[in-house]
Amino acid sequence: MIPWLPDAPPGWLLPVFAPALLPWLPVLVPLLGAAALAAISNVRVGARVSVAVAALTLPLAVLLLAVPAEGAGLLRPDALNLCLLLPAALVGLSGAVATMALPLPEGAGRAWNAGYQAMLGLTHLALLADDALLMWMALALAGLVLALLVGLRHGAAALSAAWKAVLLLGAGSALALLGTLALAMAAHALAGEAALSFETLLRVGREVESGPLLLGFVLMLAGYGAQAGLVPLHLWRGDAQAEAPTPLIVIPIALLGQAALHALLRAKAVAALNPAWMPPGAPLLLAGLAGMALAALALWRARDAGRFLAALAIGQTGLAAF
Repeated sequence: MIPWLPDAPPGWLLPVFAPALLPWLPVLVPLLGAAALAAISNVRVGARVSVAVAALTLPLAVLLLAVPAEGAGLLRPDALNLCLLLPAALVGLSGAVATMALPLPEGAGRAWNAGYQAMLGLTHLALLADDALLMWMALALAGLVLALLVGLRHGAAALSAAWKAVLLLGAGSALALLGTLALAMAAHALAGEAALSFETLLRVGREVESGPLLLGFVLMLAGYGAQAGLVPLHLWRGDAQAEAPTPLIVIPIALLGQAALHALLRAKAVAALNPAWMPPGAPLLLAGLAGMALAALALWRARDAGRFLAALAIGQTGLAAF
């Protein structure tokens, strides 16, 4: 429990502090905020509302420290995702504050504010989801929202970058869905309807057939690797950061990559229980080394600030994968 929280919250707050409901609050608040921001045409007012929504989301994420780890449900806070969720909520707040200072192209402010909060809500959902299919859905939708944010700047280059992100992230989502289904099919005989739960998969992973587990992980590595920007599935990232309407695009891209790497860690933990002929960490290790090597070469050639940051991010993603 959090030391400064009262032992018994007021009666009208008890439903909010229910372990089954509390994990949904950092997800629903940004998504509801995105819906409200889509209706606010005044850019300055929208930016302030976006800061207020992000400022409310951060303490709600901190409150998840009070949720019992054994609580059941579609969303399950634990030691891994809370370590990622809390920095993500803090970075999301800093990006919302920075939006008030950095100018956006004319006509793009309302769409940016709404899309930014939608990205925060969807990445929080992907981090907290215990259900593999719910996690996939959140990351697939986050990829589409990110592509829309990239295309907010008018011009052929921005449109091309947005379409490249749509195609590559969409292909990654399709591969990740196939991997998710392979994992669930492998565990269905032992887990039944709970075969999509990562907690259940960790319990039965040693007893299921190793081939489908490894196939599922490899497909998820390719799919979520595209969303994270792992080499050689990183090709959308440089154009997206170079052609986006604001340098702040680096925050949604980083949040998507963080959530995608988290999904890979979940899948690797299951596949490692029954590794068959290849340890599941080996391809992740190789992708990480390739990302760091490519980033080292790209940083020598990058002259555009957006592409320089993209190369740096690809190297950091490779280091995290390694």
